[in-house]
Amino acid sequence: MSACEILWYVPRTTHSPMPTEPHSDAPPQANDLLQEIDAIQVDLRGYVISIAGSAEDIDDIIQETNLFLWERQNDFTPGTSFKAWAFKVAYFKSMAQRRDAIRRGHVTFSESTIQRISIEAENHFTPATDRVAALRHCLQKLKPDDQNILYQKYVKGASFTDFAKHLGKPVNSIHQIASRARLALRQCIQQQLSKS
Repeated sequence: MSACEILWYVPRTTHSPMPTEPHSDAPPQANDLLQEIDAIQVDLRGYVISIAGSAEDIDDIIQETNLFLWERQNDFTPGTSFKAWAFKVAYFKSMAQRRDAIRRGHVTFSESTIQRISIEAENHFTPATDRVAALRHCLQKLKPDDQNILYQKYVKGASFTDFAKHLGKPVNSIHQIASRARLALRQCIQQQLSKS
């Protein structure tokens, strides 16, 4: 069995078998989807390992996620991040495994803890180049004054107090502007990453 066949192995008891690899007679969309799924397997496994409550559940969650991605491929919105969609599916598959573990009397992390771990894991498995590109894009969307305040603080290392004196503005107004700009950046970056 090749590495690709091992990644795609689905027991025959499954009601909807998934092809083991792209076939030349498969529709182009199917080949594209298989390539997308194949391209994220390493990151998907790392993400699931991060959030799975039990080592025994990891392969099941990955298999269920891959099967869901295949069966519900029409639910994917082109132009958005396939990896983000796959991670979201894996998160919900992990939550289902967690509920089952709780029913069996096993101790697991709280849902809020898993959510925090999930966010960190997703950030870890999103390439830094994507985050940097999103940051650059979002910085361009800020007002020039907001860009300048953030530049002075985070690139030049100026204190808000010194910068406020330089501009002749109250320190707390500079803090508020910077806070709003950081929030706008965070929201914009998350939106950009969900698209890419």
